[in-house]
Amino acid sequence: MKKINIFTFTVGRSDFGILQNLLIRLKKNKRFNSNLVVNEVHKSKIFGDTSKEIKNIYYDKLHIVRYKLTSNDINFNISQIIKSYNNFFKKNKIDACIILGDRYEMMSISIVIKKFLIPIFHLHGGAETLGSLDNIYRYTISKMADVHFVETNKHKKNLIKMNIKKNIFVVGAPSLENSEKNLTSKKKFQTDMNIEFNPLKKIIISCFHSETILNLNENLTNLKNLLIFLKSLKQNIVITYPNADHNFKSYIDQIEKYRKEKNFFIFKNLGRIKYFSLLNFGNLLIGNSSSGIIETANFKIPCLNLGNRQKNRFHNQNVMHSKFDLLEMKKKYKILTANKFYKKISNIKDLYYKPNTSKKIADKIFQLLFKN
Repeated sequence: MKKINIFTFTVGRSDFGILQNLLIRLKKNKRFNSNLVVNEVHKSKIFGDTSKEIKNIYYDKLHIVRYKLTSNDINFNISQIIKSYNNFFKKNKIDACIILGDRYEMMSISIVIKKFLIPIFHLHGGAETLGSLDNIYRYTISKMADVHFVETNKHKKNLIKMNIKKNIFVVGAPSLENSEKNLTSKKKFQTDMNIEFNPLKKIIISCFHSETILNLNENLTNLKNLLIFLKSLKQNIVITYPNADHNFKSYIDQIEKYRKEKNFFIFKNLGRIKYFSLLNFGNLLIGNSSSGIIETANFKIPCLNLGNRQKNRFHNQNVMHSKFDLLEMKKKYKILTANKFYKKISNIKDLYYKPNTSKKIADKIFQLLFKN
């Protein structure tokens, strides 16, 4: 039986976590000759060299594409990505590609794929994030893609509005499949990470990413306000590093100033299981990550979504929105941490969840590639 040479691309810790269930299924399926392509960000020591974690998990057919990465020139990065991946595609026989999301790296790779006339299977299209350039990158990828696996009917409707009407399949959010398997306890988490939470205080998770339609000073002001607010809470504060967006080093430097603050715990990368474990025993997520919009409802914890990065994104009822304003954040925090609100969301069903997401995607890819 002919095997499909399928290549999945990951450009950071966030999309790799989302893709894990699908990657496991593709690897086990004898119909696929499954390959994973890792980029420069995964090799970066700044973000914890996540390529080691990937290799340790399961992947033997692992390709690493290297290029020069800068913090303050995204256009330069795009040019380097296109050049490097163009060379990679020339050297490999590829039947189909899986692309996820909305990063500029994914858009750059998609441009190369399109040049080689290889089918693109796109996950997470149809979302809207009006406070980020990722919104434009996502639209661009959707226009280049041949097949679209979306999370909800709302996302399908958004693609149709873009005059994309064929090969749209509603499958749910891949990250939520088996999201509660193999989680670690709070005690083991502390042992593994060599930290100690104050047992009398809440555990607040915070993820900040820049609003890429704003300049450096505007984003730094937002981040500084967030950090001041988090310190004022006097709770256990767990912060994860931002994405490799424009000027990411400046945001990391600002976060690192709080490393020695009491009950502050800062991590470059937690990995999927550790991160979901944190959501499972944590009390609240504060920030502007898509994780707050998509994943927190699955763990029945509130999310305080800040600023405009996720503006207009379809969200669950456990999410409240605020500007990076100290008084407004304080007001919304009080509502979200009240027993009344926890009781309200105790039986919430995550709108992004559908069963057997990875199976549906893998089966549909096989069906479409072999329909003739």
